[in-house]
Order: sequence, then C-alpha cells, then structure tokens
Amino acid sequence: MKMKISNRTSKYKLWLRVSVVSVVVTGYSLAETAKKIFEQNCMACHQVENKKEPIVGPSLVEITHLYKKNLAGFVKWSNSPSKKRKDAIQMPSMAHVGNENLEAVHAWMLDVTKGKKFVPKKPKKVDPYALNQNESSQPRLQRIFMSDSSPASIAVTIDGQHSLCWDTVSCRMRYVWKGGFIDGYPYWERNGNAFATLIGEVYYRAPKEQESSLVNEKFKDTPKFKGYKMVDGLPIFYYSIGSHHVSEAIMNRDGNIVIRVKIQSDETIEGSVRYPLGDLVKTQLKHSAGKIENGALVLTAKEAAGFELTFNLKK
Repeated sequence: MKMKISNRTSKYKLWLRVSVVSVVVTGYSLAETAKKIFEQNCMACHQVENKKEPIVGPSLVEITHLYKKNLAGFVKWSNSPSKKRKDAIQMPSMAHVGNENLEAVHAWMLDVTKGKKFVPKKPKKVDPYALNQNESSQPRLQRIFMSDSSPASIAVTIDGQHSLCWDTVSCRMRYVWKGGFIDGYPYWERNGNAFATLIGEVYYRAPKEQESSLVNEKFKDTPKFKGYKMVDGLPIFYYSIGSHHVSEAIMNRDGNIVIRVKIQSDETIEGSVRYPLGDLVKTQLKHSAGKIENGALVLTAKEAAGFELTFNLKK
C-alpha cells in the first residue's frame, strides 16, 4: 500500500511505503515520518554526531558530508552496502525500507545536521617501529634519542615490559624502567629532534655526574665504545677504559634485568673497583660480588673480573 503525504516544502513531497516499515503515519508530517523510519531502522548504529558509546557506524554528520549532493548514491549504498572500515561491522541492506522512504530519510538527515560541520578524525599517531602483538614479549634493541642521556643512546627491552637506556658515550646504563618499552613517535615525527617517550615507570637512575660505570685509580681515560653483539636477542656492549677492556651483557633472568660485567686488563688492576649506584629507594638490587659502601658497589680486583647486577622494581 502507498500513501501520498503532502507538505508545503517541496523536498518532502515523497512517497512512503508505510506497510514495509510499519510506521503509523496518520497525524505525522513527512519529516516526522522520516524520523520514525530512521529510529526503527538506523538509530541503533548511527548517531547524529557520535557523542555516545557504543559507536557502530558513521555519524549522520559524516554521512551527509559524503552524500549531501548525491541522493542516488545514498540510496544505492543503503540498498547494497559493502564494508569500508576494517574494524567495523558491515552494514546490513536497507532495501526493505524502499527507495522513496530512503529519500525521505536523506532529506530529514540534511535538516537535522544543518550547520554541523564534519571534522574527519585524525589518524592516531603511532611509532612505526612499536612492538606489535607478536613482538611484545620479545627482547629488542633500538638506537634512538633518549632523555637524560647522550645522543648516542640505545633502548633495550628484555621482554617488552622491563627496559633500560644504555649510553654509548659514557659506556654505562643510564636508567631502568618497567611497564613497557618506548613510544618513538615524537622522535620520528620531528626527524630526530625529539626524545622517545618511555612507557612505564623509571625506578632506577645511575648517577649523572659519572663519566663511566667503573671507577678505579687506573681508570683515568675516557671510555671508548667498541660496539656490541647480539646473543639471544639481547646485546653485549663492549668498551675500553685505557688498557682495560670491558663487556656488559644484558640478560633476562626470570623477568629481572641482569647486567654481567667482565673486565680484562693488559695491566694489573690495583686497589678496589667501584660501581657507583644511584637512588635505590624504588630499586630491588642484587649483586653477585662485592659490598655496597657509600653509594657504590665496591669490588676487589678479582671480583671485578666478573660480576653481576640484578635490577627490578621494588615491591
């Protein structure tokens, strides 16, 4: 059955297939009837401006932005929709509503969105090298600018959650954090003129004033970085202090960051070797040799030949 409803506004002189959409039109204007059709068939997925959750489909403001001057395209899409959005549910066909009713809905949508401007949602800015789901629990190394470190810094994560910054100028670990790795987007966006953002909580920082991680009467030269090699996805850093050759291997032991330090010298090391420590208020620190005195791990020359430090967030 068809019922013709007149209206003074010419754009609303449309035919409504009332029997299909089950709307009682008696006493309603054409605009009110179009609204009823929308409420019964479209409102579950489409809001005027998508201000409420959950949001399934695009807002009426966006739809009218796309189809304001394309009534035929709107009707065609409504009858035979496809899937445009990767993560969205595909729209079902509205062919049961009828073309005349879809045209009425289109006119009503133009009225309710009048004066509302569609502003495209900006794509989320992301780090192109961020850990994906498969990589999130794997070790990783990334050369990038880090705050409170030299420009020649390396970010290392042992498991996607427990991470550290290693400085290749002072040849030492600068700080450790837990909760994630890094967001490098600020760095990539500004072409290297910004620092990566840490994800998580920094719980240990090495003393800023130290020139290297090891202190001894014989260690008078500036540390020189020699490179690194990867073992099981994690680095062993190599550097020298004069005639003393040092390696610092980064390891994962039961979710703890472990640094295994080895020193090989072309000359005898005399006296103790000190490994200055930062603030340990939040740090659970274990050491395989030596003793902590006056804010430093103090080792004999023999102990300094090979020792380990284990870092974790204090519970």
